[in-house]
Amino acid sequence: MKDDKKGGEVDHNGHRQRLISRFLSEGLKSFEPHNVIELILFFAIPRADTNDTAHRLITRFKTVSGVLNADYKALTSIEGVGKKSALLLRVIGQLISYTSNEQINSKAPILNSEDAIEFFKPKFAGVKVEQFYLLTMNKNGSIISCVMVSEGGFTYTDANIRKIIEEAIYDSASAAIIAHNHPHGVAVPSASDVDTTRQISEMLAKIDVNLTDHIIISQEDSFAMARIAKFSGIFSICNTKRVASEQPQYNI
Repeated sequence: MKDDKKGGEVDHNGHRQRLISRFLSEGLKSFEPHNVIELILFFAIPRADTNDTAHRLITRFKTVSGVLNADYKALTSIEGVGKKSALLLRVIGQLISYTSNEQINSKAPILNSEDAIEFFKPKFAGVKVEQFYLLTMNKNGSIISCVMVSEGGFTYTDANIRKIIEEAIYDSASAAIIAHNHPHGVAVPSASDVDTTRQISEMLAKIDVNLTDHIIISQEDSFAMARIAKFSGIFSICNTKRVASEQPQYNI
């Protein structure tokens, strides 16, 4: 496979070396999102300036994770992104998911709402846009996988129900937990959140997968819908007789 389009004759080695040196001394903690993508593109576009391309990618897909989880064809539609760049971005996105699932498999089972909250909190730390995750489990509550199924703007994300069903089938899951964040609000479900949860629960039930909880994380707080009595009917495997203050056990 040939290198991606050069896009110019100027040698940007000095800028590249400064960015690489900065990464080696500081890691990515001080990098802006476009700097992260620019650094990755160095390895697919060996000579041309990757800064403008990185900015275009962030503008289109909003975040670094949005770029790394973008569809291959969508990536190649961006000016300056050829087949090699798109492939590299997709490989890194999949590699992150792969290694994350390796770490997940070594974690303790998710047995109740508190376990689920503690699992999801780190995933949303510092995230400025809404993201929606699916966690799948076996009959013992052991984690099979955790994937981001959609990512939205600053206030809204669509729950990709089709992808949720496909992931649950692929994992041969017995149970699932969904989670999303409210980056600029409180951790309380909206009417839309409740409706979406009910739809997902009904669709999963058709393939014999129990939805056990919906976790919502904000910058300051967290919320587990399965803890609240009025939502108990949504989660078919939870004890509908418990009171709101009791912590449910996920008897999968």
